[in-house]
Amino acid sequence: MKKLKFVITGALLLAGMIAWAQADSTAGWRHGGHVQSMISQAAYSNWVAGGENTLAISFGARLFLKHEGKKSKWNNELNLAYGKVRIGSDVRKSDDEIIFNTLYSKRLSEKTGLAVNGNFRTQFDRGFALPGDSVLISAFMSPAFTLFSIGIDHKTGDFFHLFFSPITLKWTHVGDIENINPENYGLTAGSKNRYEPGAYLRLNLDKELMKNVHFSSSIELFSNYLDKIRNMDVNSLNKLNLKVNEYISTALTFQLIYDHDVLISKTDDQGNSTQIRGLQLREVWNIGFSYDF
Repeated sequence: MKKLKFVITGALLLAGMIAWAQADSTAGWRHGGHVQSMISQAAYSNWVAGGENTLAISFGARLFLKHEGKKSKWNNELNLAYGKVRIGSDVRKSDDEIIFNTLYSKRLSEKTGLAVNGNFRTQFDRGFALPGDSVLISAFMSPAFTLFSIGIDHKTGDFFHLFFSPITLKWTHVGDIENINPENYGLTAGSKNRYEPGAYLRLNLDKELMKNVHFSSSIELFSNYLDKIRNMDVNSLNKLNLKVNEYISTALTFQLIYDHDVLISKTDDQGNSTQIRGLQLREVWNIGFSYDF
């Protein structure tokens, strides 16, 4: 019952943000985003140096909806990414994420406000421990990570943003526990949900370094008050975008995640699989069609 109250409270807070923002109608809404798609292909026939046929396709989008008022602001952002690569006859995913963040802030001063924040992260598709493996380790909503936070919002200029919350609920959900081991994500055996009270800090940097060169970086830290408070969760996402022209661009994405509750599958040279704690690293380099709106 206590867990259900936490979830209901978080949902009511988000609903309150909507009503509060709509009541402050002194400024309008702004919306827009960026979409990008990429395809690459390599084919070999009687190539003496060797090589394997490959085909890679990926898609990414960043969408935002913002409301600015004299007394408040409400920012919503959705990030999507999905990619597939075929190497020979083997097909696997190369990129996969769904991230949504919403923040409503009531101004206390020109740069600072009292804010309520919601953050959600999962993936579209199934993931496996090894290429061609049948051991499922992830799927849509398995896992899914949700944060509900109340704290202080601070913004310096148009490029630096800080949000700190001493009152945060982290909800980890694994929907498909029949095929995915929930213990790999810090849940107890047979459980689909885990709730953690704690503190949350997010830093965002968004800067145009020079014409057609844009850099964005974010770092998120979460610490559980009740379980190993010094074992902080870390999520750092960095993106460098270089625009060639209105429709062609290239982007480099680098992400680092550490979650003490998440176990990573490792296989040694003998084929023995073990579960360990460690850094998760992701690096994606894309070039292709892009469009801002």
